Order: sequence, then structure tokens, then C-alpha cells
Amino acid sequence: MAKKRFKAEQVVLLLREAEAQLAKGADLLQVCRNLGFSTNSYYRWRKEYGGLRVDQAKRQPKRKRLWFNNGSCLRLRPNHPNHVWSYDFILDRTYDGRPMRMLTLIDEYTRECWLLILPGK
Repeated sequence: MAKKRFKAEQVVLLLREAEAQLAKGADLLQVCRNLGFSTNSYYRWRKEYGGLRVDQAKRQPKRKRLWFNNGSCLRLRPNHPNHVWSYDFILDRTYDGRPMRMLTLIDEYTRECWLLILPGK
């Protein structure tokens, strides 16, 4: 299925149409195929735009990140170098079995490792 971008107003109208067809007893997979989106999109849109009217969807502010209730968020896609960085702790063991922890800092656009810290004891 080709990837499309729908505006908020279009999403609300598509959800209304899908709900109407589902109320008549149609299968969710078939309804989504007929309207031109996936079932995952249906569930995501229903969670975000569930009870909104078209005029309310137009007034919704654009968010750069979507935060969930558990504190996590969707990843921001990098557009140029030094735009989005990520860090991670890597745990490993030396040849004699001692634990070793490293901190890495990576530029998400170029995938270059900018920093690697090995604390010594």
C-alpha cells in the first residue's frame, strides 16, 4: 500500500466513514482497504482523533513529538547533521571477565559516533 499523508480533517472524515461501515457489520480489514489506509493507522487515528469533529481537528496544534502516558515519545527524525543525537550505555566484559561500561553519543543523521567514554578504575 502506498504511503499517504492525511490532514487532520481528512482523518476525522475517514474515521466517521469507517465507523459507519463497521456499524453496518463490515469487516475492519475490508473497510480499511476500501478507504485506502491500514488497520494500524485506523487504531492510531482512533486513539488520537477519536471523538473530535472536523472543526476541532483543524484547531489542534501541530506537535513535534507525540508523548505517551508512560513517558516515552515517538522518535524525531533527523533532517541534517547535528540535528538529533542519541546516547546509549553499552555493557561488556573484558577478556578476564571484569565488567566494562561505555557511554556512546551518536549523530542520528550521519550515524557517526561523536563520543565514547570508558571510565577507568
